[in-house]
Amino acid sequence: MSKKSLYCNYAWGHLDFHQKGFYTPCFRFNPMAFSTPRVAEFLPTEAMNSTKMCEIRQQLLDGEWPAGCGDCKYKEEKGIRSYRQESIMKENVTWNGFNPNYDNVIIDRYHEVEIKFSRVCNFFCRHCDSRSNSRFEILGKNNKEIRDRLDLLDFDHISPATNSIAELSDAVIDNLIEHIIPNVSKIMFSGGEPLYHIQHYKFLQKLIDSNTIDTKKLTLEYNTNFSVIKFKNYNLTELWEQFGNVRVTVSLDGTGECFNYFRQNGNYDEIIKNVHEVLTKSRAVKHFSFVCTTTAYHAFYMDHIINDIAELLDDIKTRYEINTNFKLTFVHYPEAIDIVNLNDDIKEFLLTRFLNSYKTTYTDSTQYAYNHAFQEFSTYLKNKKNKNVDFKEIVKLQDQLHRVNAFEQVPRIAEYAYNNKLI
Repeated sequence: MSKKSLYCNYAWGHLDFHQKGFYTPCFRFNPMAFSTPRVAEFLPTEAMNSTKMCEIRQQLLDGEWPAGCGDCKYKEEKGIRSYRQESIMKENVTWNGFNPNYDNVIIDRYHEVEIKFSRVCNFFCRHCDSRSNSRFEILGKNNKEIRDRLDLLDFDHISPATNSIAELSDAVIDNLIEHIIPNVSKIMFSGGEPLYHIQHYKFLQKLIDSNTIDTKKLTLEYNTNFSVIKFKNYNLTELWEQFGNVRVTVSLDGTGECFNYFRQNGNYDEIIKNVHEVLTKSRAVKHFSFVCTTTAYHAFYMDHIINDIAELLDDIKTRYEINTNFKLTFVHYPEAIDIVNLNDDIKEFLLTRFLNSYKTTYTDSTQYAYNHAFQEFSTYLKNKKNKNVDFKEIVKLQDQLHRVNAFEQVPRIAEYAYNNKLI
């Protein structure tokens, strides 16, 4: 019996400038497990139907998981929806107008391109690492003892990166603008922090100035911490008004003090202020989403987080009359902060509290997203432990690294990590 094909719109319609310097079919693909063309060696048009890219599509067509697709494979095995599955959902508006011929591994255009100009970021998030944020390397050099102790716990996020985001040469940019972008529907920006890098703004200006690109037909999509809405002489909302549609996804990893604690240098109130300022001024923003990167840290406050975000979304939807959404994304690595690796008694306690927080007071669209997130967190938390880890020691070392007092910001986490108490 032949295997059922693993159709994926990313593999047939997405070009990703992966943070490790490769072209990949999506941002979750691991080029270290399955080597793909390097950005420094190939132009985007050359990478499109390269042997490796076609091999990925063929394996999916044959119902086999390519080695680089481990993240989606893991999610589907754990009973939560993968990016692959989301991409082929009929109600997923991000793929409107895209009708791939899955039977052909050769493609002639991309639906979307995801660009990463830099791994520079102005935050120090506790799940992030030097491969995604170059400032973590500096932090590690200045705190060698903590770095070494974290390494012993298989938590190498402040150790030197083995690969970094490849600088996009003028030839690559020109190839994109001349041959790829005139045929795409959407350009996505991530990083690092995309709004914290001058190349992002210069790139938008090049698109606006191009004679071959109608920017009013382009959708821009961002994965951002939204801490920056003005950069040097550039005003974000003024640039965005030149484009047909802007979709913003803000990484809201927690709310209130939990957000400030987890995203060092972040200020929750400032982020929310920026959201309202942009939505008040910009007519181009048609869709606004929040994503909570969910770790063992967040599990202790998920009963608050999920309801805070739902209330925030309802307010935005009512006030600005735009489409809204939110979702949870689960961190699987480093394994020390994967929520499934908490002890069973801890997970049972957290799950009971979470289930008791359920509400049915939101508008229909928010309630739908809320219900999905609620179900996914409950399902994922019930999974068996993958590995014995020391989350408590990670908490203590990261508190020492960032010189913060967890008892002042996140007492639930602090009491567990330092006093072995659940409150």
